[in-house]
Amino acid sequence: MVNFIERVSHGLYLFKLACWTLFALAGPSLFLLMHNFLGVFILGLISGAIGYFVFRPSAIQFRGSTELRKFMIAQGIIFALYGGYVLFSPPSPWIHAYGGRRTSLALAPDGSIYGVEFSERNPGFIRFAPQAQKWSREIFPGRFVTDIFFNEQGKLVAPEDRSRRVWYYETGKWVMRPATARLRRREVDCKGIVQAPFVPEYCATSREGKNWIAASQIFWGKLAIQNATGGYDLLSLPAPRPESLYLNLGDPNEAWVAFWGSGIYRTLDRGLTWTLMGLKGSEVTSIAVDFQRKIAYASTGSGIFQLSF
Repeated sequence: MVNFIERVSHGLYLFKLACWTLFALAGPSLFLLMHNFLGVFILGLISGAIGYFVFRPSAIQFRGSTELRKFMIAQGIIFALYGGYVLFSPPSPWIHAYGGRRTSLALAPDGSIYGVEFSERNPGFIRFAPQAQKWSREIFPGRFVTDIFFNEQGKLVAPEDRSRRVWYYETGKWVMRPATARLRRREVDCKGIVQAPFVPEYCATSREGKNWIAASQIFWGKLAIQNATGGYDLLSLPAPRPESLYLNLGDPNEAWVAFWGSGIYRTLDRGLTWTLMGLKGSEVTSIAVDFQRKIAYASTGSGIFQLSF
């Protein structure tokens, strides 16, 4: 009986040890793929601590334990340093412009910014008048809107994410019209795009009628740009999870792409090279770039940020 209890206890001990090891080895990598740098920093510290304290020579003695301990400590230090480097690096040139919630953004031709906060209860409708440099907020009548954009008729549209209700901004107020199916910005932006090399998540069309399409991938996102023959040039994005694609209609070579956790990047040569514009480590979900006034706006979990470029 005593033998059996000892074996069970030893088995539970090895099981706990295996769970701790798996957590320490896989956890930081998982958060890195999610581009959650706070998680990378914290799990890096935990991984190093597990290697140092749990796998100390006096407590763990099995073949390869010393090498595993060194590896876990080294891995923890690397992940903690990398996560900390991103989190505590010098401030981004972006300045906090308004609010403290994540917001979908739309840019009007006159430079005005419109946005709806991501919220189930009492979301706000945000407006910014560039002439007066004034932000205003009023209660939005809908619920959980994650996309706001101008449709083909030039009307401001805000479809609800979890229903078939679509809100239109007309004569200074929101009017709801039910749709036969849920409306998505992708369905509007990607309408008419045929023979795409992959399923598009974000689409934009240049003034010359050339399509740009982007999609997520595990390590680097995918980008396809329509060429002169009607086919597509396939390129890689600098980060895995694009959240917004914005083209400069005055320059067919310039585009801005926002990524979840990886910041905002800009290309001036049709996607061949990319320049980080800032907000690395922030959960950017929407951007609007006023190329005429050289001002960019970005929505994050901490509100709306603004950059003059």
